[in-house]
Amino acid sequence: PRPVPASSTRPDDDAKPRISWRGDGALFSVSVLQKALDSDSRDRRVIRVYDRQGNHQSTSEPVAGLEHVLCWRPSGNLLASSQRFGFDGGGAGRPDRHDIVFFEKNGLRHGEFRLRETGKYKIKELSWSPDSDVLAVWIERDDYDSGMKTQTVMYCYILISPSKSSFGRLG
Repeated sequence: PRPVPASSTRPDDDAKPRISWRGDGALFSVSVLQKALDSDSRDRRVIRVYDRQGNHQSTSEPVAGLEHVLCWRPSGNLLASSQRFGFDGGGAGRPDRHDIVFFEKNGLRHGEFRLRETGKYKIKELSWSPDSDVLAVWIERDDYDSGMKTQTVMYCYILISPSKSSFGRLG
C-alpha cells in the first residue's frame, strides 16, 4: 500500500473517544485519536468498527480534518461524522468549509454534504432519527476569545442520499 499523508485534528478536539452502536446491536464504531507513528506525521482521528464480541472489522480511510462526532445510522448502512477544512493539517479548502461526512461499515468514505453555518462554531453532536431519514446536527457557536458560549443551533437534515440533502433550522 502507498503511504497516505497523515491528517490532524482541530485544536478544540478533546481527544476523547466516541462510541456509536449500529441499530441492530451487531456492530459498534469508535472514533479515536490515533497517535503519530513518527515525528514527520501528525495525530489524526480514525473510525474503527468492531463486532459485538470486540473483534476488529475495519478502520476508516485517512480523512484530513476528521472530527470527533460520530453517529451510526439506525438502518446500519452509514456512519456520520464531520470534517473541517482550512486549518493546518485539516482538509484542503476554505477555512469556513465544514462537511458532514459518511462512511460505510468497511471504513470507506461514502459521500458528504456541506454545512451552511459560518463563523466560529463547533459541532457538539450528531443524532439520527429512529427511521434513519433525518440527521440532527447540534452546533454550538463560541466566542473563542472570551470562552463564552453565545448560541446553540440545531439543524435537521433530511437525507435523500449521502450527496443530496435538504435542511431546516430549529430554534
